[in-house]
Amino acid sequence: VEAADASAQNLAPITGSFAVSDLDIGDTLTASVVGSPVVQLNGVNYTLPAGATALTAAGAFSITPTTQTSNGGAGTAIAYTYDPAAANLDFLRAGQSLTITYQVKVNDGTADSAVQDVTFTITGANDAPVLTDTTNPTAIVEAADASAQNLAPITGSFAVSDLDIGDTLTASVVGSPVVQLNGVNYTLPAGATALTAAGAF
Repeated sequence: VEAADASAQNLAPITGSFAVSDLDIGDTLTASVVGSPVVQLNGVNYTLPAGATALTAAGAFSITPTTQTSNGGAGTAIAYTYDPAAANLDFLRAGQSLTITYQVKVNDGTADSAVQDVTFTITGANDAPVLTDTTNPTAIVEAADASAQNLAPITGSFAVSDLDIGDTLTASVVGSPVVQLNGVNYTLPAGATALTAAGAF
């Protein structure tokens, strides 16, 4: 599962084994990884982002022993270890399933065994969006005749980021505006309620 801070998540090594047998006696059995790992996101082939390429880098997956001599029955199980270097997994959204599948075969010098798969799954967790505060605009000076003062539009922006890829980010205004006069909460008089009317912000 993706960690809360997965910017450099170091997965604990995952180990297992494949059983191997050969009815012949004295064959040299050679185990090997077939081709490149297949990466999928929610069942669709996927190219890992730059920060996550360690998941399929050389050495991330290994098998041992790679050679042994057959004895006419069950041989030494071929152990595997999946131990990639730290990778940035923050791109995963909540509930997404990232799978990495390796294939292994054994050859006896004459023929190959059937290819066997092993799949490693990483489940995504949500990374909350980050909204950066904005600088408040400078104070507006009351006009000499402010009985119906029309303020010029004031614009600005908030920076927003989200480490997940593909989330729908929805911005909204929270609650009602807070009005203060000299730092104390204040109720606008009737003629000034346009300052906080619907659509003003």
